[in-house]
Order: sequence, then C-alpha cells, then structure tokens
Amino acid sequence: KASGAAPRWSSTQLAAEGAEAPTEARVRAATGIDGAKDLLAREEVGNDELFQLTAGVFVLSAVLAIASGVVIGGNVGATFTYLFAVLPIVFLGVGSSSPGIIVALYALVRGAAADAATT
Repeated sequence: KASGAAPRWSSTQLAAEGAEAPTEARVRAATGIDGAKDLLAREEVGNDELFQLTAGVFVLSAVLAIASGVVIGGNVGATFTYLFAVLPIVFLGVGSSSPGIIVALYALVRGAAADAATT
C-alpha cells in the first residue's frame, strides 16, 4: 500500500493530491452564471408532479381507449383504441430516453396555466 498499489478488493485514493475542489467563483468563471450552484441544484419539476403526470397519462389513455371502443365501435373504434393504448408506451419511451422533453413540456403547460389563472 505504501507504493500506491492496492491489493484486490481494497480501495485506493481517487482524488489526486493537490487537486482543488470547485468553488462558486470557479463555477461562475467557467459558466458565466452568478449563483451557478443554486441554479444547478434547483429542481424544475418535482418527483410528485412527474408521478401525477405519468398516472394522468395512463388513466386518460385508458379512458379514451375504452370510450373510443364503446362510442365509435367497429373497425374505426378498434383503431382508436389501439392508438390510445400506445400513448403510455410512447410517454415512457420519451421519458426514458430524454426526460428533459417531458419536464420542459410540463413546465411550459404549467406556466401557461398559471398565466391564464392570473389574468
């Protein structure tokens, strides 16, 4: 261990000696943003809100799929049933590959609803 070699299943020091921890001044110098730590730590949409959105997509899709089969009926109703059944799968696919899209759309809709409520 004195030479820096660690035996199997032991950990080694991962931080380089003499390395300096990033400070707010360095983050500001690198990004040009004042209060960059606060900006990066701020959460746009909470987990509870995303859970409610996901549950809403699933419930709305199920209701629309059943309603289209009952109200429209026939081949056209079956087609709409399958189209509405695909919506949660697409939502999960987009949320898994690039969740920022869903967060941005949710924040946009929430902001528009808040603006409409204040006017």
